[in-house]
Amino acid sequence: MLRKSEIWLILATCIYALDGLINYFIQVPLYVSFCPVLLALILINSTREDFAVLLLALVLILAPFFIKALVIPITKDDFSDVFLFVLAFFSITYLLKHPVRQKVLFFCFIIFIAMFIPVFIGIDATVKAANQVDVYSSQSSDIEFYRSYHSGVYRLAHIASYTLFLVSVWIFSYRKNLVFLNFKISWILLGLFCIYLTLYTGSRTPIISFVLSIPAYFAMRSAKGMSVAVIIALLFLLSMLNLNYILEITEGTFFYQYFTFFKTVIENPERLSRLMIWSSWLDAVRSFNPIEFLFGRSLSDSMAFNLKELGLSIWFHNDFLGIFYSYGITGLLLYFYLIFKVLAYKNIRMRKDFFRFTIVFFILFAGLVNGMYKYVPFIFAAALSFDPDTVKNIILKKSKHAISYANIS
Repeated sequence: MLRKSEIWLILATCIYALDGLINYFIQVPLYVSFCPVLLALILINSTREDFAVLLLALVLILAPFFIKALVIPITKDDFSDVFLFVLAFFSITYLLKHPVRQKVLFFCFIIFIAMFIPVFIGIDATVKAANQVDVYSSQSSDIEFYRSYHSGVYRLAHIASYTLFLVSVWIFSYRKNLVFLNFKISWILLGLFCIYLTLYTGSRTPIISFVLSIPAYFAMRSAKGMSVAVIIALLFLLSMLNLNYILEITEGTFFYQYFTFFKTVIENPERLSRLMIWSSWLDAVRSFNPIEFLFGRSLSDSMAFNLKELGLSIWFHNDFLGIFYSYGITGLLLYFYLIFKVLAYKNIRMRKDFFRFTIVFFILFAGLVNGMYKYVPFIFAAALSFDPDTVKNIILKKSKHAISYANIS
Protein backbone atom coordinates (compact mmCIF):
# COMPACT_ATOMS: atom_id res chain seq x y z
CA MET A 1 0.00 0.00 0.00
CA LEU A 2 1.33 3.42 -0.93
CA ARG A 3 2.18 5.93 1.79
CA LYS A 4 0.78 9.45 1.68
CA SER A 5 4.15 10.94 0.72
CA GLU A 6 4.46 8.39 -2.10
CA ILE A 7 1.01 9.25 -3.44
CA TRP A 8 1.97 12.94 -3.33
CA LEU A 9 5.23 12.31 -5.20
CA ILE A 10 3.55 10.25 -7.92
CA LEU A 11 0.80 12.85 -8.29
CA ALA A 12 3.30 15.73 -8.57
CA THR A 13 5.42 13.81 -11.09
CA CYS A 14 2.45 12.83 -13.26
CA ILE A 15 1.04 16.38 -13.25
CA TYR A 16 4.43 17.76 -14.25
CA ALA A 17 4.78 15.20 -17.06
CA LEU A 18 1.25 15.90 -18.31
CA ASP A 19 1.99 19.64 -18.19
CA GLY A 20 5.02 19.15 -20.42
CA LEU A 21 3.09 16.98 -22.88
CA ILE A 22 0.15 19.37 -23.16
CA ASN A 23 2.33 22.47 -23.44
CA TYR A 24 4.21 21.03 -26.37
CA PHE A 25 1.00 21.59 -28.35
CA ILE A 26 -0.81 24.38 -26.49
CA GLN A 27 0.16 26.75 -23.68
CA VAL A 28 -1.77 25.72 -20.54
CA PRO A 29 -0.24 26.32 -17.06
CA LEU A 30 -1.36 22.93 -15.74
CA TYR A 31 1.50 22.33 -13.29
CA VAL A 32 1.33 25.79 -11.72
CA SER A 33 -2.48 25.59 -11.58
CA PHE A 34 -2.23 22.40 -9.52
CA CYS A 35 0.31 23.92 -7.12
CA PRO A 36 -2.39 25.00 -4.60
CA VAL A 37 -3.69 21.41 -4.53
CA LEU A 38 -0.19 20.00 -3.98
CA LEU A 39 0.46 22.58 -1.25
CA ALA A 40 -2.83 21.78 0.48
CA LEU A 41 -2.09 18.04 0.47
CA ILE A 42 1.26 18.68 2.15
CA LEU A 43 -0.32 20.91 4.81
CA ILE A 44 -3.01 18.32 5.55
CA ASN A 45 -0.47 15.52 6.00
CA SER A 46 2.23 17.46 7.86
CA THR A 47 3.10 17.10 11.52
CA ARG A 48 2.00 19.86 13.90
CA GLU A 49 5.54 21.25 14.05
CA ASP A 50 5.99 21.28 10.26
CA PHE A 51 2.49 22.69 9.77
CA ALA A 52 3.41 25.77 11.80
CA VAL A 53 6.66 26.27 9.84
CA LEU A 54 4.95 25.80 6.48
CA LEU A 55 2.08 28.11 7.35
CA LEU A 56 4.50 30.82 8.50
CA ALA A 57 6.49 30.49 5.27
CA LEU A 58 3.27 30.67 3.25
CA VAL A 59 2.25 33.92 4.96
CA LEU A 60 5.73 35.47 4.69
CA ILE A 61 5.88 34.77 0.94
CA LEU A 62 2.30 35.25 -0.25
CA ALA A 63 1.16 38.19 1.93
CA PRO A 64 3.84 40.63 0.65
CA PHE A 65 3.35 39.28 -2.88
CA PHE A 66 -0.37 40.10 -2.98
CA ILE A 67 0.20 43.47 -1.29
CA LYS A 68 2.77 44.31 -3.98
CA ALA A 69 0.22 43.24 -6.60
CA LEU A 70 -1.95 46.17 -5.49
CA VAL A 71 0.72 48.77 -6.25
CA ILE A 72 2.94 47.34 -9.01
CA PRO A 73 2.16 45.39 -12.20
CA ILE A 74 2.15 41.62 -11.62
CA THR A 75 2.31 39.19 -14.54
CA LYS A 76 1.51 35.51 -14.96
CA ASP A 77 5.26 34.80 -14.71
CA ASP A 78 5.22 36.35 -11.24
CA PHE A 79 2.33 34.12 -10.16
CA SER A 80 4.11 31.04 -11.53
CA ASP A 81 7.35 31.96 -9.79
CA VAL A 82 5.81 32.57 -6.37
CA PHE A 83 3.90 29.27 -6.47
CA LEU A 84 7.04 27.38 -7.56
CA PHE A 85 8.99 28.99 -4.70
CA VAL A 86 6.35 28.01 -2.13
CA LEU A 87 6.10 24.50 -3.60
CA ALA A 88 9.87 24.08 -3.35
CA PHE A 89 9.77 25.09 0.33
CA PHE A 90 6.83 22.80 1.11
CA SER A 91 7.96 19.74 -0.87
CA ILE A 92 11.55 19.72 0.41
CA THR A 93 10.42 20.18 4.03
CA TYR A 94 7.79 17.45 3.66
CA LEU A 95 9.67 14.79 1.68
CA LEU A 96 12.86 14.96 3.75
CA LYS A 97 10.74 13.87 6.73
CA HIS A 98 8.62 11.34 4.86
CA PRO A 99 10.89 9.02 2.85
CA VAL A 100 9.55 7.10 -0.12
CA ARG A 101 10.40 3.58 -1.18
CA GLN A 102 12.60 2.48 -4.04
CA LYS A 103 9.79 1.26 -6.28
CA VAL A 104 8.09 4.67 -6.12
CA LEU A 105 11.31 6.49 -6.97
CA PHE A 106 11.89 4.09 -9.88
CA PHE A 107 8.40 4.79 -11.21
CA CYS A 108 9.03 8.55 -11.12
CA PHE A 109 12.47 8.11 -12.68
CA ILE A 110 10.94 6.18 -15.60
CA ILE A 111 8.45 9.01 -16.18
CA PHE A 112 11.22 11.63 -16.23
CA ILE A 113 13.25 9.51 -18.68
CA ALA A 114 10.18 8.97 -20.86
CA MET A 115 9.61 12.73 -21.08
CA PHE A 116 12.92 13.14 -22.91
CA ILE A 117 12.75 10.10 -25.24
CA PRO A 118 10.45 11.80 -27.83
CA VAL A 119 13.40 14.02 -28.80
CA PHE A 120 14.64 11.15 -30.98
CA ILE A 121 11.49 11.24 -33.12
CA GLY A 122 11.61 15.01 -33.59
CA ILE A 123 9.47 16.07 -30.61
CA ASP A 124 11.59 18.72 -28.92
CA ALA A 125 9.92 21.58 -27.02
CA THR A 126 13.11 23.68 -26.81
CA VAL A 127 13.81 23.51 -30.55
CA LYS A 128 10.16 24.20 -31.33
CA ALA A 129 9.90 27.21 -28.99
CA ALA A 130 13.19 28.81 -30.05
CA ASN A 131 13.02 27.85 -33.72
CA GLN A 132 16.58 26.65 -33.16
CA VAL A 133 18.86 26.30 -36.18
CA ASP A 134 21.92 24.15 -36.67
CA VAL A 135 24.47 26.31 -34.83
CA TYR A 136 27.36 24.06 -35.83
CA SER A 137 27.00 25.00 -39.49
CA SER A 138 27.36 28.73 -38.81
CA GLN A 139 30.57 30.70 -39.23
CA SER A 140 30.51 32.59 -35.92
CA SER A 141 33.88 33.37 -34.30
CA ASP A 142 32.26 33.27 -30.85
CA ILE A 143 32.65 29.73 -29.52
CA GLU A 144 29.94 30.34 -26.90
CA PHE A 145 27.51 30.61 -29.80
CA TYR A 146 27.99 26.93 -30.63
CA ARG A 147 25.47 25.60 -28.15
CA SER A 148 22.27 23.69 -28.73
CA TYR A 149 19.63 22.43 -26.31
CA HIS A 150 17.17 19.55 -26.39
CA SER A 151 14.31 18.82 -24.02
CA GLY A 152 11.79 16.35 -25.44
CA VAL A 153 8.46 17.33 -23.84
CA TYR A 154 10.14 19.08 -20.92
CA ARG A 155 9.48 22.81 -21.06
CA LEU A 156 13.18 23.55 -20.53
CA ALA A 157 16.32 21.63 -21.40
CA HIS A 158 17.79 22.52 -18.01
CA ILE A 159 15.01 20.68 -16.17
CA ALA A 160 15.57 17.63 -18.39
CA SER A 161 19.29 17.70 -17.63
CA TYR A 162 18.66 18.06 -13.87
CA THR A 163 16.34 15.07 -13.60
CA LEU A 164 18.35 12.85 -15.96
CA PHE A 165 21.52 13.72 -14.06
CA LEU A 166 19.80 12.72 -10.80
CA VAL A 167 18.76 9.37 -12.29
CA SER A 168 22.28 8.75 -13.66
CA VAL A 169 24.00 9.39 -10.32
CA TRP A 170 21.38 7.32 -8.49
CA ILE A 171 21.83 4.33 -10.77
CA PHE A 172 25.63 4.25 -10.56
CA SER A 173 25.59 4.91 -6.80
CA TYR A 174 23.16 2.17 -5.78
CA ARG A 175 23.71 -0.20 -8.73
CA LYS A 176 20.25 -1.74 -8.57
CA ASN A 177 18.41 -3.13 -11.58
CA LEU A 178 15.15 -1.32 -12.22
CA VAL A 179 11.93 -3.29 -12.46
CA PHE A 180 9.18 -1.70 -14.54
CA LEU A 181 5.98 -3.50 -15.56
CA ASN A 182 7.63 -6.82 -14.56
CA PHE A 183 10.61 -6.13 -16.84
CA LYS A 184 14.06 -6.03 -15.28
CA ILE A 185 16.29 -3.30 -16.69
CA SER A 186 20.10 -3.57 -16.36
CA TRP A 187 21.43 -0.73 -14.21
CA ILE A 188 24.64 -0.51 -16.26
CA LEU A 189 22.87 -0.06 -19.60
CA LEU A 190 20.26 2.30 -18.18
CA GLY A 191 22.93 4.33 -16.37
CA LEU A 192 25.02 4.78 -19.51
CA PHE A 193 21.90 5.67 -21.48
CA CYS A 194 20.91 8.32 -18.92
CA ILE A 195 24.42 9.82 -19.00
CA TYR A 196 24.11 10.10 -22.78
CA LEU A 197 20.69 11.74 -22.43
CA THR A 198 22.03 14.19 -19.84
CA LEU A 199 24.82 15.23 -22.20
CA TYR A 200 22.41 15.48 -25.13
CA THR A 201 20.22 18.02 -23.29
CA GLY A 202 23.02 20.58 -23.77
CA SER A 203 22.92 22.00 -20.23
CA ARG A 204 26.41 22.30 -18.77
CA THR A 205 25.40 22.81 -15.13
CA PRO A 206 25.12 19.11 -14.09
CA ILE A 207 28.32 18.13 -15.91
CA ILE A 208 30.45 20.90 -14.42
CA SER A 209 28.96 20.22 -10.98
CA PHE A 210 29.81 16.53 -11.27
CA VAL A 211 33.38 17.27 -12.40
CA LEU A 212 33.87 19.51 -9.36
CA SER A 213 32.12 17.21 -6.89
CA ILE A 214 34.31 14.13 -7.51
CA PRO A 215 37.61 15.57 -6.18
CA ALA A 216 35.69 17.36 -3.41
CA TYR A 217 34.12 14.06 -2.32
CA PHE A 218 37.41 12.19 -2.15
CA ALA A 219 39.19 15.12 -0.49
CA MET A 220 36.66 15.12 2.37
CA ARG A 221 36.87 11.41 3.10
CA SER A 222 40.44 10.80 4.33
CA ALA A 223 44.13 11.31 3.64
CA LYS A 224 43.94 8.47 1.11
CA GLY A 225 40.96 10.13 -0.49
CA MET A 226 42.93 13.36 -0.71
CA SER A 227 45.54 11.60 -2.84
CA VAL A 228 42.77 10.42 -5.18
CA ALA A 229 41.50 14.00 -5.38
CA VAL A 230 44.99 15.20 -6.30
CA ILE A 231 45.26 12.59 -9.07
CA ILE A 232 41.86 13.64 -10.45
CA ALA A 233 42.92 17.30 -10.34
CA LEU A 234 46.14 16.48 -12.23
CA LEU A 235 44.18 14.59 -14.90
CA PHE A 236 41.88 17.58 -15.27
CA LEU A 237 44.89 19.88 -15.59
CA LEU A 238 46.32 17.60 -18.27
CA SER A 239 43.07 17.76 -20.22
CA MET A 240 43.11 21.58 -19.97
CA LEU A 241 46.63 21.63 -21.39
CA ASN A 242 45.28 19.69 -24.37
CA LEU A 243 42.04 21.66 -24.57
CA ASN A 244 42.58 22.87 -28.14
CA TYR A 245 43.02 19.30 -29.35
CA ILE A 246 39.87 18.20 -27.50
CA LEU A 247 37.92 21.07 -29.07
CA GLU A 248 39.21 20.07 -32.48
CA ILE A 249 38.04 16.47 -32.25
CA THR A 250 34.66 17.34 -30.70
CA GLU A 251 33.83 20.21 -33.05
CA GLY A 252 30.47 19.73 -34.76
CA THR A 253 29.12 17.48 -31.99
CA PHE A 254 27.02 18.26 -28.91
CA PHE A 255 30.10 17.43 -26.77
CA TYR A 256 31.80 20.58 -28.11
CA GLN A 257 29.81 23.02 -25.96
CA TYR A 258 30.98 21.35 -22.75
CA PHE A 259 34.63 22.11 -23.51
CA THR A 260 34.09 25.61 -24.89
CA PHE A 261 33.17 26.68 -21.37
CA PHE A 262 36.71 26.04 -20.12
CA LYS A 263 38.15 27.77 -23.18
CA THR A 264 36.05 30.85 -22.44
CA VAL A 265 36.96 30.82 -18.74
CA ILE A 266 40.67 30.75 -19.59
CA GLU A 267 40.80 33.18 -22.51
CA ASN A 268 37.69 35.36 -22.38
CA PRO A 269 35.99 35.27 -18.94
CA GLU A 270 34.15 38.56 -19.62
CA ARG A 271 32.12 36.67 -22.23
CA LEU A 272 30.54 34.41 -19.60
CA SER A 273 26.85 35.24 -19.49
CA ARG A 274 26.52 34.67 -15.73
CA LEU A 275 29.03 37.41 -14.93
CA MET A 276 27.10 39.87 -17.08
CA ILE A 277 23.76 38.91 -15.51
CA TRP A 278 25.06 39.10 -11.94
CA SER A 279 26.64 42.47 -12.63
CA SER A 280 23.21 43.63 -13.81
CA TRP A 281 21.72 42.40 -10.51
CA LEU A 282 24.19 44.49 -8.53
CA ASP A 283 23.18 47.58 -10.50
CA ALA A 284 19.49 46.80 -9.93
CA VAL A 285 19.51 46.33 -6.15
CA ARG A 286 21.39 49.57 -5.56
CA SER A 287 18.10 51.39 -6.03
CA PHE A 288 16.17 49.26 -3.49
CA ASN A 289 14.33 51.15 -0.77
CA PRO A 290 13.89 49.65 2.77
CA ILE A 291 10.54 48.02 1.90
CA GLU A 292 11.97 46.46 -1.25
CA PHE A 293 14.97 45.26 0.75
CA LEU A 294 12.58 43.39 3.05
CA PHE A 295 10.11 42.04 0.48
CA GLY A 296 11.69 42.56 -2.95
CA ARG A 297 10.10 43.61 -6.22
CA SER A 298 9.05 40.88 -8.70
CA LEU A 299 10.40 38.41 -11.23
CA SER A 300 8.91 40.35 -14.14
CA ASP A 301 10.58 43.53 -12.89
CA SER A 302 13.97 41.77 -12.90
CA MET A 303 13.39 40.56 -16.45
CA ALA A 304 12.42 44.07 -17.55
CA PHE A 305 15.56 45.46 -15.94
CA ASN A 306 17.76 42.92 -17.74
CA LEU A 307 16.01 43.68 -21.02
CA LYS A 308 17.01 47.32 -20.56
CA GLU A 309 20.56 46.59 -19.36
CA LEU A 310 21.49 43.49 -21.39
CA GLY A 311 18.98 43.45 -24.21
CA LEU A 312 17.57 40.12 -22.97
CA SER A 313 14.41 39.50 -20.96
CA ILE A 314 15.92 36.97 -18.54
CA TRP A 315 16.06 36.40 -14.79
CA PHE A 316 19.29 36.42 -12.79
CA HIS A 317 20.09 32.68 -13.10
CA ASN A 318 21.00 32.44 -9.43
CA ASP A 319 18.50 31.41 -6.76
CA PHE A 320 20.03 33.60 -4.09
CA LEU A 321 20.13 36.74 -6.24
CA GLY A 322 16.76 36.05 -7.88
CA ILE A 323 14.95 35.37 -4.61
CA PHE A 324 16.41 38.46 -2.96
CA TYR A 325 15.30 40.61 -5.91
CA SER A 326 11.78 39.14 -6.06
CA TYR A 327 11.07 38.41 -2.37
CA GLY A 328 13.62 40.45 -0.44
CA ILE A 329 15.62 39.39 2.58
CA THR A 330 12.51 37.63 3.93
CA GLY A 331 12.41 35.22 1.00
CA LEU A 332 16.18 34.78 1.06
CA LEU A 333 16.14 33.76 4.74
CA LEU A 334 13.48 31.16 3.96
CA TYR A 335 15.66 29.82 1.15
CA PHE A 336 18.64 29.65 3.51
CA TYR A 337 16.41 27.63 5.86
CA LEU A 338 15.81 25.17 3.02
CA ILE A 339 19.53 24.93 2.29
CA PHE A 340 20.16 24.27 5.98
CA LYS A 341 17.55 21.47 5.94
CA VAL A 342 19.26 19.84 2.96
CA LEU A 343 22.76 20.19 4.43
CA ALA A 344 21.73 18.99 7.89
CA TYR A 345 19.83 15.96 6.59
CA LYS A 346 21.91 12.91 7.55
CA ASN A 347 25.08 14.97 7.23
CA ILE A 348 27.03 12.31 9.13
CA ARG A 349 26.64 9.94 6.19
CA MET A 350 27.44 12.49 3.54
CA ARG A 351 31.19 11.85 3.58
CA LYS A 352 30.63 8.14 2.96
CA ASP A 353 27.62 8.36 0.67
CA PHE A 354 28.68 9.31 -2.85
CA PHE A 355 25.11 9.77 -4.06
CA ARG A 356 24.06 12.06 -1.23
CA PHE A 357 27.24 14.14 -1.41
CA THR A 358 27.05 14.54 -5.20
CA ILE A 359 23.38 15.55 -5.20
CA VAL A 360 23.69 18.00 -2.29
CA PHE A 361 26.75 19.50 -4.02
CA PHE A 362 24.69 19.81 -7.21
CA ILE A 363 21.76 21.47 -5.42
CA LEU A 364 24.09 24.14 -4.03
CA PHE A 365 26.01 24.55 -7.29
CA ALA A 366 22.87 24.74 -9.43
CA GLY A 367 21.34 27.28 -7.06
CA LEU A 368 24.42 29.46 -7.46
CA VAL A 369 24.94 29.32 -11.23
CA ASN A 370 21.59 28.49 -12.80
CA GLY A 371 18.68 27.96 -10.44
CA MET A 372 17.12 25.11 -8.48
CA TYR A 373 13.81 26.01 -6.85
CA LYS A 374 12.03 26.36 -10.21
CA TYR A 375 13.24 22.99 -11.50
CA VAL A 376 11.20 20.19 -9.81
CA PRO A 377 13.25 20.12 -6.57
CA PHE A 378 10.75 17.68 -5.07
CA ILE A 379 12.29 14.71 -6.90
CA PHE A 380 15.71 15.62 -5.47
CA ALA A 381 14.27 15.79 -1.95
CA ALA A 382 12.58 12.42 -2.45
CA ALA A 383 15.82 10.85 -3.70
CA LEU A 384 17.82 12.30 -0.80
CA SER A 385 15.30 11.04 1.76
CA PHE A 386 15.50 7.49 0.44
CA ASP A 387 17.57 5.30 2.73
CA PRO A 388 17.60 1.49 2.38
CA ASP A 389 18.33 1.15 6.09
CA THR A 390 15.40 3.38 7.04
CA VAL A 391 13.03 1.41 4.83
CA LYS A 392 14.27 -1.88 6.30
CA ASN A 393 13.77 -0.57 9.84
CA ILE A 394 10.22 0.55 9.04
CA ILE A 395 9.40 -2.90 7.61
CA LEU A 396 11.05 -4.59 10.61
CA LYS A 397 9.06 -2.50 13.09
CA LYS A 398 5.83 -3.33 11.27
CA SER A 399 6.72 -7.04 11.31
CA LYS A 400 7.48 -6.99 15.05
CA HIS A 401 4.23 -5.11 15.69
CA ALA A 402 2.30 -7.74 13.71
CA ILE A 403 3.96 -10.60 15.63
CA SER A 404 3.25 -8.91 18.97
CA TYR A 405 -0.38 -8.38 18.02
CA ALA A 406 -0.69 -12.05 16.97
CA ASN A 407 0.75 -13.21 20.31
CA ILE A 408 -1.73 -11.04 22.26
CA SER A 409 -4.60 -12.38 20.23
